[in-house]
Amino acid sequence: MTVNRVPAVIHPFDQDLIDLDGKSVLVTGGTGSFGKAFIRAAIARWKPARLIVYSRDELKQSEMAAEINPADTPCIRYFIGDVRDRNRLSL
Repeated sequence: MTVNRVPAVIHPFDQDLIDLDGKSVLVTGGTGSFGKAFIRAAIARWKPARLIVYSRDELKQSEMAAEINPADTPCIRYFIGDVRDRNRLSL
């Protein structure tokens, strides 16, 4: 029996796998650990058209907005909501 092997694609670590320049990005759970880290990285690496922080915690959103101010980072928007609320997500 012959096994056809496909060579592994090795991506250089110094190059991004994605390009978020000019894109609209929705980060659900945006005020959680991963969400905050991702948003900081996205702001540092790319120039997204819109970066939407979507979470259900008003306090965490206000704390995050004090740190990453929409006035200083015009692409960022904060929305309160829950991913289980389909109508809210479609807005």
